[in-house]
Amino acid sequence: MNISRAQLQMVTNELSRGIDGAFVNKIIQLDEFDLALQLRKESDNLFLLISLSPLHGRLHLLKEPPKNRIDTLSFANTLKKTITRTRLSSIRQINEDRVVRLDFGGEEIRWSLIAEFTGTTGNLYLIDSEEKVIAIALGRKSRNQTGKRYIPLQPNFDRGDSEAPKVNIESTGENKFQFNFALEEEYKKIARDDQLARAKTKALAPLKADLKKTMKRIKELRKRKEELEKYSGHKNIGDILQANFHKIKKGAPLVRATDPASEDQNEIEIAIDPALKPFENVSRYYKLFRKYQKGGPRVEADLESLSIKERELKEKIEKINSADVLSELGEYIPPPPKLKKQSSKSKHVKGEGGPRRFVTSDGFLALTGRSDRENDEITFKIANGRDLWLHARDYPGSHTLVKFPKGLKELPPNSLKEGAMLALKYSRAAKAGKGEVTYCYAKSVRRIKGAPPGKVMVTQDKTIHVRIDDAIIDAMKKRAARQ
Repeated sequence: MNISRAQLQMVTNELSRGIDGAFVNKIIQLDEFDLALQLRKESDNLFLLISLSPLHGRLHLLKEPPKNRIDTLSFANTLKKTITRTRLSSIRQINEDRVVRLDFGGEEIRWSLIAEFTGTTGNLYLIDSEEKVIAIALGRKSRNQTGKRYIPLQPNFDRGDSEAPKVNIESTGENKFQFNFALEEEYKKIARDDQLARAKTKALAPLKADLKKTMKRIKELRKRKEELEKYSGHKNIGDILQANFHKIKKGAPLVRATDPASEDQNEIEIAIDPALKPFENVSRYYKLFRKYQKGGPRVEADLESLSIKERELKEKIEKINSADVLSELGEYIPPPPKLKKQSSKSKHVKGEGGPRRFVTSDGFLALTGRSDRENDEITFKIANGRDLWLHARDYPGSHTLVKFPKGLKELPPNSLKEGAMLALKYSRAAKAGKGEVTYCYAKSVRRIKGAPPGKVMVTQDKTIHVRIDDAIIDAMKKRAARQ
């Protein structure tokens, strides 16, 4: 639910009347997608949120100073060096679209921020007085490049305004930022709803999996019960065969036998196995009856127990689905898994904690090994053929793997660059801060026969030159920590 054009117009109208001329005191990084400008105008401290969330991109003032903060990322650091302690000259909507421009520097514009609130393609650009792009907030696919003149977003009035949250208030009243704060409240509700939805999904996942498993087991047991019930009369058949033992002929598929317990003494046909001896056929019927006699009660007991479990699981799922507030889900949210104590006989080398984990800006998991053993594990046990494998060229270092899903047709350039940074960072080439990295698909990596773990041979490889950006690596590490 990204902000709509009409809402953005109301927000900027209020802001242009209320914060033009304010000074930028601080840049606050709230999370990967959100930052806030702390502005000071006369005696007022104001906090302007700029969110590039793919789902909830927006711009508005905050009533209270933001509480959730993280270490500033590379783009925010650039803003600190450029627009901090400058005056906000103007803020305006561009072409009545979901684009806002903020100019800084007083009468002579020195810097500008251009925010595009277009969902997964949205971004924030810092440009100079010559309209050149100095920095880009997110590593999303963009028509703009740093060092080049900013290319404006082409107006497209078909872009998802219908999905924007409804705010039932006009920009009037005593509070000059009335609409800004009303929009903030609406997004707080959306955040609460999203949090509730995520909590429900988390709580439902193990229950639904358990219910599916339980229902499958019930189906299997019912089928088993039907099979066993076919043997319920086999003791009687065994008795008849025993009484007519002299009539059983080896190799015959049937025997005509008289039931001694019947009044009319009629003959009946009983199927027998021609491959078995007469006494084996009699024993077979008794054996199948004992199978029913022992297995039947067990199946009945299991069915009863599983039916109770099925009912309880469905009741829990219904309660979770009908929950209106997060507090109602407390008992259903599974606790975090307990970490197993590492035994003294563990295969892991002391000090290792498994491969380092990162998540690229495209959302793909990246792993780097801490040892030769982990390098070998990443490359030959964890990797699929479609995954991206990287290693610092001509230097000892970690094997790096970027996990790709099935069906990915093109190599994502951001993930390639970020994976190469990791490979360079965790190698002997890291001190230089830049260098070449070899990369290929994991299917092109082979063990060298007789060589120790971690020694490999690659084919169909290419090379990329990268510079290590610690801010980008930190952001990847934080994404992984949140998962």
